[in-house]
Amino acid sequence: AEIAPAEHRGGLVACSEIATNVGVLLGYIAGYLLHGLPAGHDWRCMLAIGIIPSGILLLLVLAGVAPESPRWLVQRGKMEHARAVLVHLQGSEHNADHFLAEIQGSIERDALLNQSAHWRAVLCPVRS
Repeated sequence: AEIAPAEHRGGLVACSEIATNVGVLLGYIAGYLLHGLPAGHDWRCMLAIGIIPSGILLLLVLAGVAPESPRWLVQRGKMEHARAVLVHLQGSEHNADHFLAEIQGSIERDALLNQSAHWRAVLCPVRS
């Protein structure tokens, strides 16, 4: 959702949640359909079925069809590569620069929050 236009992010997150729940439902259905297989074959078939979408995604990433995340690139100091990915995805240099600045601001805010966040505050709260 980080590279989607702001007006579409909510819908994309909702689609992601729906897809997750449909996937869980399909898992239950597949388990029901496979329960009659001989012992030891049912879980092997379930594992094989789960590998198919993961394998397709891996192939797409390795083939370069799915670009690297601009946020990941910015976190590693690869600003020009992140900008090139954003220009490719957004189709406009102005939009890419806007998103790049937004990503940088988000990373800086996260870094500030991580500096002040410690487990001690959760595990040993100060009572007042």
